[in-house]
Amino acid sequence: MSTRLYVGNLPQNFDQKELEGMFAAVGAGVRFKAVLDRDTGVCRGFGFVNLDDPKLTDAVIEQFNNREYGGNQLRVEVSERRESRGNDRGGDRRRGPGGGPAVARKSVDKVVHSEPADKEAPDPRWAGELSKLKDLLANQKASVYNPPSRPLPPLQHWTWQGEEGIFAVGYRQQSCEGTGAPVLLVHGFGASSDHWRANIAPLAEQQPVWALDLLGFGSSDKPRSRLVDEPQGPDSVRYRFDLWAQQVADFACQVVQPQKPLQLVGNSIGGIVALRAAQLLNERGQAPAQVILLNCAQRALDDRRAALLPIWERWSRPMVKRLVRQRWLLQPLFRTVARPLFVRQVLAQAYPSGANVDQDLIELLLRPARQAGAVESFRGFVNLFRDHMAPELLPQLELPVRLLWGTADPWEPIAEARSWAERHSCIQELHELPGVGHCPHDEAPEQVNPVLQRWLAA
Repeated sequence: MSTRLYVGNLPQNFDQKELEGMFAAVGAGVRFKAVLDRDTGVCRGFGFVNLDDPKLTDAVIEQFNNREYGGNQLRVEVSERRESRGNDRGGDRRRGPGGGPAVARKSVDKVVHSEPADKEAPDPRWAGELSKLKDLLANQKASVYNPPSRPLPPLQHWTWQGEEGIFAVGYRQQSCEGTGAPVLLVHGFGASSDHWRANIAPLAEQQPVWALDLLGFGSSDKPRSRLVDEPQGPDSVRYRFDLWAQQVADFACQVVQPQKPLQLVGNSIGGIVALRAAQLLNERGQAPAQVILLNCAQRALDDRRAALLPIWERWSRPMVKRLVRQRWLLQPLFRTVARPLFVRQVLAQAYPSGANVDQDLIELLLRPARQAGAVESFRGFVNLFRDHMAPELLPQLELPVRLLWGTADPWEPIAEARSWAERHSCIQELHELPGVGHCPHDEAPEQVNPVLQRWLAA
């Protein structure tokens, strides 16, 4: 008797012949067929594998279940066989021809499969309409700004001998003939030096620019995470702001080696890293000229801000903190997060105008997430319940700080930035960008770059 396997979570675009060949390579009599929409001929996101030899079932599942294909994690499992049922009186008692006695319909075994509702995926029944909409949008002239196609400088690597080990750190550098003070760009959570794709070249017109990948992100190493109460193991690190700030400070001293005071620019959590790195550099007698924060992270989930959370979040907080420590839970959660559809949903919030949310952006965010160890930095970060916060670092700084803020940021409210500007004397300016979100440098570079150029040239 043959066996049938369900194959789900297929990517929107894939080579069916290629996938057929991959399954066929497992053994003789292994055949894959995608399920297509009757009207459009587009794959509905799943298919089936028929096996002449049931003994190959485990081999196919082991080889393909949770395997990455086309940016998605495949789901492969045995299709359920259910016996069809009649009505509650036993059998289908429809009237026979001419109103004769009821004829019982023969029960047959049907292979069925119920795909759980996935809020991230579009309904396959709308595949045709979505295809038309995609073509329409592709043929329309975009009304939003697209950054000029100025290639990023080549990726380089620096060997960092930190306190917790020796690691490879990725970075990009663009020199210039200008005499301005050097600039070091620090990205936010889940991003990398590539996220400054629309800023490095314009800023390098007047001064040399560096952008590095924090440990655990981008092309930098992604060692195993160690939480605060866990024993130290080989090649493990405690992901935290002090670790990243030490990395930035060492990079500034060993790689940038500025002849003029360095200028630090950070987005999101990169802003807190920049503030803490400024403290460390000051302790070494190499105080930066200034720190510029772009929608700096406010860290609403830190324990010291728990009292501000809704009561139900405070009540569930101990349980959540226990759960996010567990690798068995975080690994499938991270696989869900690191999917194109989920990333697009997050970007729809982070980039409220929709400007510059393109395939390049999706890829630069997903590429590092597919690398070994990416889930470990994710685990380290989501367990930072007590670490540095900007309101604690700002009063300790005696150097200029400037804020550039997208007012439509769903996570870092502009009201908090205004409060910082009023309370902390080190803050020289607050420049607001109405309608712009969490990553203003990439969503609205045509507005951000002139401001940064003016501030950095001061």
